[in-house]
Amino acid sequence: MLYNRQNFSFKKTLFTDESSFQLDAHNQKVFKLKGSQSPLKSKLNPNIKIVVWGGVLYFGKTSLTVIQRKLGEDEYSRLLKHKRSEIRSISSKYQIWYWQHDSVSARNSLKVKRYIKNGLTRSCLPHLPQSPIA
Repeated sequence: MLYNRQNFSFKKTLFTDESSFQLDAHNQKVFKLKGSQSPLKSKLNPNIKIVVWGGVLYFGKTSLTVIQRKLGEDEYSRLLKHKRSEIRSISSKYQIWYWQHDSVSARNSLKVKRYIKNGLTRSCLPHLPQSPIA
């Protein structure tokens, strides 16, 4: 779908994406007992990271979903089916509303496109791939 960006209102657009959160990813820690020598080699702090998916619309949002692994087309389709009632609830204010997500291959598959157009909205906006877990 082509749209005129200058006259387009994004108030009717549901933006969905994943984001990763990571704590102290690059800190090195050294633990030693009082009075003992420092270790010769420090240990890298464990890489603690979570990835979440969510959607926001001007008048609402979905709940966040923790993503355990890379979202292929089947996993992404299941996620959208699971979130369908939430998405419909926040978009129900609009007769016509738009969907926007990045175009990582799983999101751009025919299966996912069909589900969005038949089960959610017929209006999708283009966007470049930028997934943190692609």
